[in-house]
Amino acid sequence: MPQARGLAMLDRGYVDAMLTLVPGVLAGICYSQPLLYYRNRAIVLQGSGIVLTQLSQLAQYRVAAFQNARQLLGDGFRQAVARSPGYTELGDQDIQNRMLFNRRTDVVVGDELIFHANPTQRDLNNRSQPVISYALFPSSPRHVGFRSERLCRDFDRALLQLKGSGEYERIQQSYRDKYRLPRN
Repeated sequence: MPQARGLAMLDRGYVDAMLTLVPGVLAGICYSQPLLYYRNRAIVLQGSGIVLTQLSQLAQYRVAAFQNARQLLGDGFRQAVARSPGYTELGDQDIQNRMLFNRRTDVVVGDELIFHANPTQRDLNNRSQPVISYALFPSSPRHVGFRSERLCRDFDRALLQLKGSGEYERIQQSYRDKYRLPRN
């Protein structure tokens, strides 16, 4: 579900936990240790001629980002997209891919793995439109938010065990291999 709806459900007690949160986004919630790190990128079609070296350049282009990106990606991003000729945030990130491949947006901003995992990107028709990914954002830790502190601590212990066993790294590497992404 979209993040905004998930936060409302967590806040009202309709769900016990929610993935990929930033600590402090909701009061009264216990946040786990980092579960994963998003690798947000500015992604463009290779043939577009767009070269991005700094956030401020986004002001020149139509940008489609994930829901709540303005709140999560910092002041530099917020200022750049405020001047963009067309900025939108979407709860369904596959729509971003379609917008890019149909040239209805110039730049997509989102996590690299999510971009490549979306159905539109996997569609063979889009293989003829290679993309370039620009690392304009630092890796971004995400946590699980729990209504119960006990569940939060239990989760942290289990996560530590998973990491200690090497299984966590194996899972991450399998996705990097699947989408041919570098380790960092």
